Amino acid sequence: TFEAVPAGADFCTSCQQVLAAALYSRKMRSKPPDKRRCSACVEASQAVEGAEDAAGEAAGQTSTGAPASRLSELQQLCADSAKEAEKVTGLRPVRGGGRGGRGRGY
Repeated sequence: TFEAVPAGADFCTSCQQVLAAALYSRKMRSKPPDKRRCSACVEASQAVEGAEDAAGEAAGQTSTGAPASRLSELQQLCADSAKEAEKVTGLRPVRGGGRGGRGRGY
């Protein structure tokens, strides 16, 4: 162990190495020392998470057996109900104008 990291370097908590500060993103250098990871470790963990997310989305579920996300579940339910309403009424769904804005013009 060591008491201090040499000047111009940081300790990566993931790969357990002292590396040049240039190998860390600005965001990582601003994190507490016990949470800092080098760019290579961050990219590797994002690649693993991306692969897990893709596998979960392909199955429609995460590893816990829950739907991929509550948002995607809600979006799917809204799309299904819009299709059903279109069949019943013959009218296409219209997206709302959102919040605020300039009003309706009258």
